[in-house]
Amino acid sequence: MHKIFQKELLYLFFGIFFISIILQLLSTSLPFAYTYDTFISYKGLWQWITSSLVHWNWMHWFLNISNLFILIFLFEDAWSSKKFIFLFSIFSFFIILSLYIYSSDIKYYVGMSGVLYGMAIYGALKTFFKQQIISTIVLIYIGMKLNIDKTVNHYMGVDILLGNMKVIEDVHWYGAISGLIYIILESLYIKLRKYIISHKCD
Repeated sequence: MHKIFQKELLYLFFGIFFISIILQLLSTSLPFAYTYDTFISYKGLWQWITSSLVHWNWMHWFLNISNLFILIFLFEDAWSSKKFIFLFSIFSFFIILSLYIYSSDIKYYVGMSGVLYGMAIYGALKTFFKQQIISTIVLIYIGMKLNIDKTVNHYMGVDILLGNMKVIEDVHWYGAISGLIYIILESLYIKLRKYIISHKCD
């Protein structure tokens, strides 16, 4: 990737880095997390984006922000900084809406992991033909992780590491599905656009 775009992505990372720190510090007094009762009353609609930027504790924040850095540059050819922000927002909204509709028993949620699953799926598929080995490894890992999420988390002591926070596997699935849906729709749009342009030229 061109150095200018690498610079933009670095600025993007540090932007999210500092915003998430500020929100984390303010989260004890302000309602940035997704809460079902607040969201359903339309008093906390901003939670569709802020809930992905606040975390259960600082260890939870550190793990997600580290994975964010890796993802941004591992699949840097998949997005510009504007595209990344757009995808981040869309996936966050999809996850919160899915929680609201399909997982109404979940009353509280914070964390970036669901969005990261979506970004990983999108990035791996978008750059698949440019870096097949890396993309394949990431896709296989995500597939395995989704299927054994609960067992692995408890076996590795992740819940304890995160301060007895309950890892919500539904969010990971919603994130992965959002990434898959978006890349499919984007591919269909690109093909349709090429088809229309080619027929106009004829």
